[in-house]
Amino acid sequence: MPEAFKHKINARGVAALGAALSRAHRGFDARRFARAAERGLGPLELKARVQHVATAIVRELPDDPVRALGILERAGRVLTLDEADRVTAGFVAWPLIDAVPLVGMAHPERALAALLALTPLFSAEFAIRPFLREHQALTLRTLSRACRSEDEHVRRLVSEGTRPRLPWGGVLEAFVLDPTPTLTLLEKLRDDPSEYVRRSVANHLNDISKDHPERAVEACRAWMARPTPERSALVRHALRTLVKAGDARALELLGHEPAAAVDVRHLRVTPTRVAVGGSLELRFEVRSRASVTTSLVVDYAVHHVKKAGHTTAKVFKLRRLVLGPGEALVVRKTHSLRAVTTRRYHAGRHAIEILVNGVARARAAFELDVPRARVPRARPGRARRR
Repeated sequence: MPEAFKHKINARGVAALGAALSRAHRGFDARRFARAAERGLGPLELKARVQHVATAIVRELPDDPVRALGILERAGRVLTLDEADRVTAGFVAWPLIDAVPLVGMAHPERALAALLALTPLFSAEFAIRPFLREHQALTLRTLSRACRSEDEHVRRLVSEGTRPRLPWGGVLEAFVLDPTPTLTLLEKLRDDPSEYVRRSVANHLNDISKDHPERAVEACRAWMARPTPERSALVRHALRTLVKAGDARALELLGHEPAAAVDVRHLRVTPTRVAVGGSLELRFEVRSRASVTTSLVVDYAVHHVKKAGHTTAKVFKLRRLVLGPGEALVVRKTHSLRAVTTRRYHAGRHAIEILVNGVARARAAFELDVPRARVPRARPGRARRR
């Protein structure tokens, strides 16, 4: 998540939480909570900040877990968020939600009710995962009923909170091994009226495709037996990882024949030598040899040189094409080589590969230069007087 989001967990947010908790429970010492929550907050990253503030909340709650859960619920109802910044205002509520598993693991039914009540403030997708690990059957039954909720945030919690590989949420090993329980939930939400929920269903199914590609394709094939525009969009998003990997079953289901009669010609990558921070221009022609209209997914892979000298490919989405018989189209793309925290560049001979329906069709090389870090020269010091 962008670094700016961590600053939403700040003194102002702590004050808002303290005010809400004080209104929910007269015995809540907002000043003591604020001192504990703000102490040491500065250097922490986002999730550590959330846990830090949640822990400070719990210290001021009654020892009785059921009473504490009720206070958290009531605080959620009176918490004032910044309407002018609604997109990220919910981050203020995150510590309140993450306090639920800290106090409620011994009372899972009551705690899950609190999470369902609080999740409209800010998704409880992280807070519900400890319950899926410790109380799986009860949590799944609760979420199954939640599929009928009138609140789209509650319904999205069902699909998002149970994702096997939710980013920032840790892996749910049981569902990585066997996705059957969550596929049952996704079946109930596949035609949800909210795109917000359907997008989450697609992301969940994409998670499943990484460990059980055949199960993901099987589910999508069943759903496409009676396709609607909404289902078709969901399935395309759900199968994106398999499409990038060139999975023949996924491509075929989406109407993209891996062995399509098509040529990629005149691939040019310029410049042929570039430094980190620069960019490349890709230009090539895609020409159909088919006698019928052909649907194509055109991607490109960058084969990055690693420290040991070998290369690994990273696939980037490019565009979808529909070409008539004998039709040709010139495709252009600018690829940035700016420095990013998620990738370390190494000098050497890299390559660009054009993929059509998951199959490599053309390849070109370029040299990448990585400037050496400049070491500041020591300044000569003055001689000390004796």
